[in-house]
Amino acid sequence: MAEHSSIIGILRVTEAYLYGLGREQDLVKAYAWTLLSDYAKQTIIEIGNNSAWHYYQLPPVWQYNKEIQTRLEKILTPEQKQAAQNELAKLKTKIIVWDYNEWKEQIDDFHPKP
Repeated sequence: MAEHSSIIGILRVTEAYLYGLGREQDLVKAYAWTLLSDYAKQTIIEIGNNSAWHYYQLPPVWQYNKEIQTRLEKILTPEQKQAAQNELAKLKTKIIVWDYNEWKEQIDDFHPKP
């Protein structure tokens, strides 16, 4: 989901790096993912319609991302912040599509039996 510009997918990857959930803790990568979330936020605003979310649901997610970002900015060195910017540049090239709606339309609509 994160590779399809899902804000919640990006947030979950951020948390995984921040807390070392399922991967080694990496604060530089966590910070890079918070920056990617900011970029995705701007894209969502520009597109103006994101069927993955109702508009009122987004501000709390963005606020949580900002809290993580602010916390990391206080502890990372300038060199680490630059490394995160470099990582962000790589991450932007890995996003398959910035329009979540476009990706969602390509998914087959099937519901597995419980």
